[in-house]
Amino acid sequence: MRLTLLQSFLASALVLCACASTSTIPLVQASPSSYQRVRPPAVVLEPSTVVLSGGEALLVRATARGGEAIRFTIDWEIKEGSAGGSVKPIGGRSQDGTYQAQYRAPTEGTGPFHLIARIHEFPGAFATTIVTVHAQPRTIEAPQPADKPPRSEPQKLPGTQTPASGAAS
Repeated sequence: MRLTLLQSFLASALVLCACASTSTIPLVQASPSSYQRVRPPAVVLEPSTVVLSGGEALLVRATARGGEAIRFTIDWEIKEGSAGGSVKPIGGRSQDGTYQAQYRAPTEGTGPFHLIARIHEFPGAFATTIVTVHAQPRTIEAPQPADKPPRSEPQKLPGTQTPASGAAS
């Protein structure tokens, strides 16, 4: 009986498999320490803390890292909801891998508030910017007494001259 080339190859492979199962041919196995480990997904958010006045805006940047970061997208939220201000994404992923958003502090109330950037595909991977908001200073005018009209001209103090009266002599 003549064996074809394919049959000869299959017969050789069968012999090698049989030998391997009896451990006569040493098998090389990779150790667990030689496997390349992929870092878990994470987010870096800048700045990490900031102090703003009520109504003030801030540009924040988030970068996804680890895993297949190039495929990740970022979701933005404020832990305190609308009471903590507002956040608006600006575009999508930049060429440098960052995502940007504009945070606007609330005009009423004070913080701290928590701006969160979260990897959409891995919700457990997030970073937080702590925003301390100070109330805007308010200008309060002192009320005028009811018996005196508001003054529109500077008051002349005794013993002083106004520039117009001193120049006419």
